[in-house]
Amino acid sequence: MSFINTLYAPTHLMSQTSDELTLIWCDKPLGSVTNLSRDQPWMLADFAPNSDAAELRSFFDACTNEDYPPDDIESLFDASLFDDTNWFVADSVGSRRAIYMPAVHWADGDISWRWRTES
Repeated sequence: MSFINTLYAPTHLMSQTSDELTLIWCDKPLGSVTNLSRDQPWMLADFAPNSDAAELRSFFDACTNEDYPPDDIESLFDASLFDDTNWFVADSVGSRRAIYMPAVHWADGDISWRWRTES
């Protein structure tokens, strides 16, 4: 069983690990996800964005800014960013698991997400 399958298993009570995942949006790797921990139903981790993620910084910042009205956000960014079916994390052997759109706190280098079941 791969590392990512172990994380996904609902009976696994992982508290913290140092394995590395990659955040993926529309098949584009966006950065490294490390120091994972679980706070059911959320996964929490450190996020180190790559150069491809830089173009999405304003999106991530807007989504995690509680002062931003949600209706305004959707009009400012491409609809594909809000489509949960475009978001995944992958492990080092290429196993991917579906996630809901993550919350990336760029300035803090943090990421959180919930697992999504693919239909």
